[in-house]
Amino acid sequence: MADNPHHDGLVLVYLPKDRILIQADAFTPLAPNASYPTPPNPFSVNLAEMIARHRMTVDTLLPLHGRKVTLTELHKAIGRTPSADSVSALDMGGSDAPGACHRCSRVCLL
Repeated sequence: MADNPHHDGLVLVYLPKDRILIQADAFTPLAPNASYPTPPNPFSVNLAEMIARHRMTVDTLLPLHGRKVTLTELHKAIGRTPSADSVSALDMGGSDAPGACHRCSRVCLL
């Protein structure tokens, strides 16, 4: 996971058919209804930016630390809501840009 302030060597597993992103250390969800810190955790911001940059269609985040959550929880944690542009880009289902491995039907490692 490039440009992550924690470590550039973080590994993510993206399951495009299931719209699941499995990750560790980039985002650890808090207990339900807990308040996220301000300013947001830079690791979580980096994860949201990476998802948008690669135009991944993600419904579920499965962290190795913490509970399973929706992508909405990540946006809540960083104090953002997806813009109309990023939502439509994510809903397009792909990109011809380099690194757009999410278009395949197999497990992708980023």
